[in-house]
Amino acid sequence: MKFRPTVLPSQGWFPEHALPEMIRRAVRATCRKIQSPCQMVATLAIGVVSEAVQGLAGVQIPHGPYCPVSNWVMNIAETGMGKTPSLNMLRQPIVDFEMQKYAHYLVLMKQYLAEYRAWELELAECEQAVRKAVRKGGETHASKQRLTEHMAHKPRPPREIRLTYLDATSAAFCQGLCDHWSNASLVNDEAASCLSGHMGQAMAMLNQRWECQPLSIDRVSRDKPLFVQDPRVTLNWAIQPGPFWRYMERRGQEARELGTHSRFLWCLPDNNQGLRDVRPVDIDPQELAGFHDRVMECLQASVGEDGEPLKEKLVMTFSEEATARYHQIRAGMEEALRPGGSLANVKDYGAKAPRHLARLAGMFEYFETGNTIISLDMLERAHTVLTWFINEYIRIFVPPPAIPQEQLDADRLQPWLHQFAQKRCNRYLIKNDIRKHVLSELRDKTRLECALIVLQQRGWIKLCFVGRVGFIDMMPHAGYDQASLNTALQGYRSSRSKPMLSFQF
Repeated sequence: MKFRPTVLPSQGWFPEHALPEMIRRAVRATCRKIQSPCQMVATLAIGVVSEAVQGLAGVQIPHGPYCPVSNWVMNIAETGMGKTPSLNMLRQPIVDFEMQKYAHYLVLMKQYLAEYRAWELELAECEQAVRKAVRKGGETHASKQRLTEHMAHKPRPPREIRLTYLDATSAAFCQGLCDHWSNASLVNDEAASCLSGHMGQAMAMLNQRWECQPLSIDRVSRDKPLFVQDPRVTLNWAIQPGPFWRYMERRGQEARELGTHSRFLWCLPDNNQGLRDVRPVDIDPQELAGFHDRVMECLQASVGEDGEPLKEKLVMTFSEEATARYHQIRAGMEEALRPGGSLANVKDYGAKAPRHLARLAGMFEYFETGNTIISLDMLERAHTVLTWFINEYIRIFVPPPAIPQEQLDADRLQPWLHQFAQKRCNRYLIKNDIRKHVLSELRDKTRLECALIVLQQRGWIKLCFVGRVGFIDMMPHAGYDQASLNTALQGYRSSRSKPMLSFQF
C-alpha cells in the first residue's frame, strides 16, 4: 500500500492558548529560544509532562476503565527544525533528577557492597557452625535457627532509578521496568532506529504498556520470572519524514491494525526553516523555571519513603460538570464514527479518543494544580488540544480525496485556451474550433464540455451561444464586444470552407 504523500495540506496553528499556564509558558519560551515550530514543541512538552506525572496518578473515566495518565507522542519533523535542542531544554529537570539519583545510588551501592561482604562473612560462619554440629552428631537446632535468621537479613541492593531508555530492545526495556524502576520512558529523537529495530518488532508487547496491567515474563535464563504490578510507560519520539514514510510503506498497515498508531498523539509540524529569527534571543528564566520546578517536584513525589516506586497512586476523578461534559463529548465522538462523519475514516483513533481525552485532562489538572478532581476548565482545554491531534492524525493517515477528472482536465485546459486565444488574437473562441485543435485527450465532446463548465464555475470563462453556434468568452468580466465576436465567427466560417492544418499546444 502506498503511504508516501506528495503534498500534505498544512494544519498550521496549534491551540497554544488551551494549554495550562505552566506548560504554555514553557512552550513559548522554548519556541522563542530554539525557533522551533510551536506544534512540535507543544507535543514534546506534553510528552515531558507525561514522564513527570505518570508515576503519581491515574484517571478514572466516568463509568469507564481506570487509565494511566501516560501519553505517547510522535513528531515527524525534518532535520534542522530543532527537535533535539527543544527536547533537551524541556527535559532538563528529568535529566538532572536521574543524575542526582544515580549519584545517590552509587553511594548506596558502596554501602551495600560493604554490608553484603560482612553478611557473606557471617554467612560462612553460620554455615560452618551447622557443618560442625552435623559432624559431631550434636543438636543442630540452634545453629540452623541462627542461619535462618541470618538469611532473612540478607542486604537488599539499592534501587537504581532509571527513567529514560533511548534504544533498548523490548526484553531489556521490560527487564528495566522490573529490576530498576517501574515508571520509565522511551525517548528518542531519531525514532527510526526504534521502529526499524527490535522495538518495532515488539509493538504488540509495547501496546500493552499503554494500559494499566501487570507485566510478567517467564524466562529459562532467570531464577524467577520478571514481574511488576503496575508499570507506567511514556513514549516521546521524533522521526524524520523520509524514514517514517519508508517505515509506513513496509509495515505501516500492520502497525495501524495492531492499534499502535492510535495510541500516539501525532504531530507533523510545518517546516519554518528560512523564516526563523536567528538573532540571539534572551528569555525570562522564570518562564521555564516554573515548569522545570514542577517537573522536578512531581518526580520527587513519585519516589516513596522506602526509595521504591509508589505502590498506591492517586486516582483522578471528574467533577460533576466535567462528567456531564465528558459524556457529551464522547457522544459526539461516537456520532462522528458514522459513515460520512469526521472520524469515519479513522475508527481506530476514534475508538481511543475518549481515553486520550481523559488522560490529557488528568495530566493537565494534576500538573497545573495538584488537584485530583478534574475541573470542567481542564477538560475543555484537553478537548481543544485533542481535537487538534485528531485532525493531525486524519491529515497524516487519511489520503486526501482524489481530484475529480473534470477538475484535472480544467487545470490542463485553461492554459491551453489562453494560448489558443492569443493565437486567434480574439477573446471569443468558437467551441467547434476548440474541439478541433484541443489537446488530444480532451477531444471527447463530453469530457471537454465538463472541463469548460468547471472553468465557467471558477469564473475564468463564460459559455455563450449565437443561434446554434457555441462559443466561450475568455474575458467574462469585460464588456460585450460585438466586433470581436463577429471577427471570431467569420474566421471560423471561412476556415470550414478550406482545409486547415491542425495544431496543438
